[in-house]
Amino acid sequence: MPKAWLIDVYGTVLRVDFVRVYEGLADIAGVSLDVFRAAFAQVVDDVMTSKGAGPAAMARILLACGIEPSQRRVDGLVAEDQRLLIANARVFEDAVDFLHRVRAAGASSALVSNCGDHTRGLLVHFGFDALVDEFVLSSEVGFLKPDARIFQVAVDRLGVAPESAVFVDDKVGFCRAARAFGVGAVHLVRESGRAGADRLPGDPPDVASFVHLAPG
Repeated sequence: MPKAWLIDVYGTVLRVDFVRVYEGLADIAGVSLDVFRAAFAQVVDDVMTSKGAGPAAMARILLACGIEPSQRRVDGLVAEDQRLLIANARVFEDAVDFLHRVRAAGASSALVSNCGDHTRGLLVHFGFDALVDEFVLSSEVGFLKPDARIFQVAVDRLGVAPESAVFVDDKVGFCRAARAFGVGAVHLVRESGRAGADRLPGDPPDVASFVHLAPG
């Protein structure tokens, strides 16, 4: 049985309406949603692989939108980004129940996410810091899934061998990468219409909910 569980964040334990987040930020910046998203696309890789990149990235976004990035504007947008992220997020309760069962079974767990700095505040807001042993966030470790190094960081922090861990993600490509690294993998498919889509022979199994997984 698994000694550790590595679990994705977005689409797996939390659902966030990112369109609403971007709409709110675009409105504050005074530009259209399309203009804001195009500017964000220019900085997203830096945001997700560099700790503390949020303010500099927001300044670059404002510049790309033709707006002077004063410190007040940048600080305001960074704060609003965190607020909007929390306001437009909801927790999947089956994930919370599963994490409780993992802990009760004596297994360890880590949330492993491709994300910016604001994700830690989001996870703490919803109490995930009390449910898991580690946050392994790309902006803090410098590696993005499917890079094997992010899985290495996760198992190292939990003190387990790869073959003793299982990874759960809603993106089958990341599940394949985890399996190639040596970690077991399960593909979470919350939308029934997507079950079996894009599967290849030998792919990790699909499950519709954490209720189908034994914690330890």
